[in-house]
Amino acid sequence: MIAYFTVSCVFLILNRVDKKLLDLYNDLSLSLIFIINLYYPVKSILIANKNKKTLLHKIEYGVIIKISCCILFIESFIPISKILQLIFPQDSNAINIIIRSLTYFTLLIICLLIIRKSFKIQNENSLEPILKPKIEIEKTDISKEVVHLNTIDFEFKFKDLWQKLDESVKRQQLFRDCDLTLDQLATKTNINKYQISEMLNGYKNKSFYQYINEYRIEYFKKGIEKAIEKNENINFLFLSYEAGFKSKSSFNRYFKEINGKTPSEYYKNLIKERNLEMVLR
Repeated sequence: MIAYFTVSCVFLILNRVDKKLLDLYNDLSLSLIFIINLYYPVKSILIANKNKKTLLHKIEYGVIIKISCCILFIESFIPISKILQLIFPQDSNAINIIIRSLTYFTLLIICLLIIRKSFKIQNENSLEPILKPKIEIEKTDISKEVVHLNTIDFEFKFKDLWQKLDESVKRQQLFRDCDLTLDQLATKTNINKYQISEMLNGYKNKSFYQYINEYRIEYFKKGIEKAIEKNENINFLFLSYEAGFKSKSSFNRYFKEINGKTPSEYYKNLIKERNLEMVLR
């Protein structure tokens, strides 16, 4: 922007367009854009390869590599067009049209790759068995044994990984981030988000938000217990925000869902228990 406005001001002062200066500006800006646009796809490929086995799903990895290659392919048009224009200066307009058309076509491919990736992940997440028996089978010892085997399988598969995830959440108090998402949790714990999802749904039988909100509720309850011990005034709303909840309504809803009581009912019960202990002493 500085270079653009500087050159524009020079032309205004001179009251004419200096072709040499304009060509110099165009060449320098094009070179700078070329270098910057090379940096991002190359950096993306390096980051993708580094996180291929941890944070990235194979579909995401594939699309990042393909899009980066498409951008590098577009970048190759700049030196190619310059060389062709030097060799065939009389056909510069035709060369520009061809290069522009190839660029738009490659951009279209990038858009299609992104759409295809979204559909693939959506289908993979919602994949269900194609054939389902229509006859209802009563629960037997065999079905219980199958469930038991599945539990053992999950225990064997996820025990160490779950311990790593759970310890990170507790130690770093990641649940206190009110904007925490599954993607952010995967980044902060260095665990693939699909593995986290599978562990929560299959191994622990709970959703991501249920898992995080349970820790938030525990943090809130410990805060209340400490305040009661010190005879301090308690601001429920402040403490709920500090625990990671974003609104009063969501906090009240999840608290009652997990504890079967409202926050005020829970607080009153704690006060009664404390008073009873003091009487007994």
